[in-house]
Amino acid sequence: MKLTAKNKQHIDDMMNGEPEHTDEFSDGLGICAYFHCALCIAVGAPQDISAGWTLHGLQVWCNVHGVNILHVDFEGRQHPGITSRGK
Repeated sequence: MKLTAKNKQHIDDMMNGEPEHTDEFSDGLGICAYFHCALCIAVGAPQDISAGWTLHGLQVWCNVHGVNILHVDFEGRQHPGITSRGK
């Protein structure tokens, strides 16, 4: 996926604590940034990443280095989600 100027601005806004919220929430491809293992990048290793649900929320894991990349704690709250495949 090519990073467009709009996607880059959205990522910059999120990093600065100013996310743009839109009502667009669909089962179409909306990824504007991907998870990466910093250790894999540092050593030039191919990445092998898993993502899944935990008792607390969602975790992204590097299978190459056996380390956490991200673990989001939903603090027991439910969030909207789309699990359909669309067309």
